[in-house]
Amino acid sequence: MIDQQYLLNDEEVQNFIKNGYITVHPDLPDLHEEIYRETAAIFEKEGDPRNHILQKVPALRQVFAHPTVRGVLTSLLGPNYMMHPHRHAHMKQPGQKGGAWHQDGRSKHFTTKDHGWLFEWRRHHRFRSVWAWYYPQEVTEDMGPTAVIPGVQYYDLESMRHYNNAYADPKIGALLCGKAGTITIGHYHQWHSSWGTNHSNKNRYMIKFLLTRTEEPQQPSWNANGMISTDTNDAPTPGQGAVWNHVWGWLKGDNAAMEKNRGRNGNHVSELIAALRDTSAPARLNAVYALGAIGESAVDPLIEVLRQTAEPVETTEEPILTHAAYALSAIGAAAVPALTSVLNDDAAWWMRATAADTLGDIGEPTAEAVPTLIQALDDSSEWVRRNAVNALGTIGEGTEALKTALKDDHPLVRCNAVNALARACKGVDTEIDAASRALSTVMYDDEYAIIREYAIAALEEIDIDASN
Repeated sequence: MIDQQYLLNDEEVQNFIKNGYITVHPDLPDLHEEIYRETAAIFEKEGDPRNHILQKVPALRQVFAHPTVRGVLTSLLGPNYMMHPHRHAHMKQPGQKGGAWHQDGRSKHFTTKDHGWLFEWRRHHRFRSVWAWYYPQEVTEDMGPTAVIPGVQYYDLESMRHYNNAYADPKIGALLCGKAGTITIGHYHQWHSSWGTNHSNKNRYMIKFLLTRTEEPQQPSWNANGMISTDTNDAPTPGQGAVWNHVWGWLKGDNAAMEKNRGRNGNHVSELIAALRDTSAPARLNAVYALGAIGESAVDPLIEVLRQTAEPVETTEEPILTHAAYALSAIGAAAVPALTSVLNDDAAWWMRATAADTLGDIGEPTAEAVPTLIQALDDSSEWVRRNAVNALGTIGEGTEALKTALKDDHPLVRCNAVNALARACKGVDTEIDAASRALSTVMYDDEYAIIREYAIAALEEIDIDASN
C-alpha cells in the first residue's frame, strides 16, 4: 500500500488530463549514476538492448519501486497497475539530429520473430496506459532533449501535420530537461520529439517504459478533495474542455454522474454527425462529446456512420470512423446493444473491428457483450480477434477464452492475448494458477521470441515465478 503523501491531488491529476504529462524525480543519486554507466556499457558492447533493458539493468526496478514514482502511477493507473513488457532505451549521440513530432503506439507487423510490437486499432482519449521516460543523466537544452506538446494528446495525425513541416520547434513544445533521474510520465498518445541536435560531448540516454492499468476506475486512486469537474476556463476550445471533463469523470469512476448528463440537445444530431467530418480538429472533438451528451438517440446515426465508412487504408486512422467511435464510447452503456449487434452481424471487417474496440473502451458497462466478444475470437479477421482480445482484457472477463486465444494462428492475436490475460488475472487469486499454466506453455513453445518474452513478463506481473 503506497503512503498517501505520495499520491497526486485533484489539481495535479487534472493538469495531467489537460497537458498530457507530469515530471517527477526519485531522489536516488548514486543509483542513477550506476544505471547510466551500465546502460552506456551495454550500448558500447551490444548495441540497443530493446525490450531486454530491464533484465540487463535490474537497478531500474528500484527507480520504479520508489514511492514518488509509485504514487504518481497509482494515482493515474490505479493500485494494481502493471509494467508492460515493451520498453526501449534510446541513445542520442553527440552531433545527432532530432526528429519530427510523432505519437508512439501503432504498427502493423512484427519486424522479425525476435523484435517488434503490436499497437491499438485506434487511439483512445481514456488513457489506460502511460509512458515513463527516464533519464539517468542530467539533460540540458544543448543535448537535444525530448520535447512534448502540452494538451494535444487528443488530436490525430491529420490535425498535427503542420507541426511536421520541420524538426521540432521549442516554441510550440516543452523541453524535458532536468537533473539525473528525472522521469516524465506521459499520456500514451502524447505527441513528442527528440528535439534538436545533441551539441554536447556526451551521449544522452532516455529509457522508455510502458505502464498500464489492470482494473477499470471505480473511484479516485489519488488524494481526491471533491472537485466535481475540471476547470475548463483555460481550455482553448469547447471541444478540448469537453474531452477533459469526460476523461475526468471516467477516471473518477463516476459513471452515474456521466449518465445523468445524457439527453441534451437531441435536435442537433444530424448537424453534429456532419461536424465529425469537419476539417478542424477542435470542431470534431466538440461534436464527439456533444453527441456523447445526447446519448441514446445519437446511437443509431453513429452506427450508420460506421456502416457507410470505406475500408481504412493500411488500418491507419480514418477521422470519421475514429470520431464516430469516440462518440459511441462517450455515450457508454446505451451504445452497447447496437455495437454488439454490429460485432455479431455480417458487417464489414473494419466495422466489426471498430465495434470490438469501442466495446472495450466503454469498459465495465459492456459486460452484457462479453459472450459476443468471446465469439468474435473466432472471427475471420485478425483485427477483430485482436480487438476482441483487448476488450476482454480491459473488461476483465473471458479468461478461458483468452487462454484459448494464446493458440491463435496470428502472432499479434497471441501477443494481445498474453497481455490481456495478465491484465484480467492480476490480483485475482482464483485465476492465477490456471493462467500461469497457460502462459508457461507460451513461454516455452511460441515460435516468436517476443511473445515468449511477453509471457515471461506476464507471469512476473501476476506474481508467478517463471522459473518454476
